[in-house]
Amino acid sequence: MSRDFNGTTQYASRSDTCSVSDYPATFCLWVRPDDVTTFQVAAGLFDVTNNRRQILIIFSSTARWGNQADEEAVPSNSISTGSWFHIACISTSATDRTCVLNGDWANRGTNTVSVPWLTADEWMMLAADYSGGNLFNGQIAHAAWWNTNLSQAQVEGLAAGDNPLAVQATNLVAYWPLAGTTSPEPDDKNSYDLTLTGSPPQGGSDPTVDGPPGGADLYAFQ
Repeated sequence: MSRDFNGTTQYASRSDTCSVSDYPATFCLWVRPDDVTTFQVAAGLFDVTNNRRQILIIFSSTARWGNQADEEAVPSNSISTGSWFHIACISTSATDRTCVLNGDWANRGTNTVSVPWLTADEWMMLAADYSGGNLFNGQIAHAAWWNTNLSQAQVEGLAAGDNPLAVQATNLVAYWPLAGTTSPEPDDKNSYDLTLTGSPPQGGSDPTVDGPPGGADLYAFQ
C-alpha cells in the first residue's frame, strides 16, 4: 500500500543516512501528491551543520533533486495531483545529478553545480525537511536507497513496476514499502526503520509494483 501524509504534522525520519557515506547514490520512490504548487520536501538527506542537502522537492508542478535552486536537476515533464508518479534521483558525483520522472529518460533533468556530500549532523527524511517543515501533502510508496548510480534501464524498469528488492540488490541499502501497517516503518532490506511522526495512516491507493522476488509477499502489493 502506501502512507498518506497530511502536509501539516506527519512525516518519517531517522538520524543518519543509512550508511551511505559518499557518492554515488540513487533514491527512488512513488508519490501521489495532493498539492503540487506549494514548496514541499518529499524526501531528503540533510547535513544540518554544513547546510548541505540531497533533497527531492515538489514545487510548481515539478520534481526537483538537489541542494538549492541553482543546483537542482529538474525534469522537463510535469507532475500533477491525483496520480502516481515514479521519481528517480541519481547523484553520480558532486557535479553530476539527474532526476527522472516516470522513467522518461529523454526528459530527465540534470545539474553539474558542485555539491559536497553530507558529513555531519545527518538526517534521512520522508515528507518533510530535517526540522519537520515544508511537509509533503499526499501519498508515498516504495521508497528505496542505493549506494550506486542506477542505469537508464534500471530506472525505466522501476518506473514500469519492478520491485526495488530485485534491482541492483548488492547495492540496495534500504527499502521502505510504506505499507502503512507497522510503526516504526520497517526497512525490508536492512534495519534502517523510520520513526513516524504524527501517525500518518495507510494510503487509499498504491502504484502497480511487483511483489518481492522469491514470492516473499510481506505486504499487499498489486
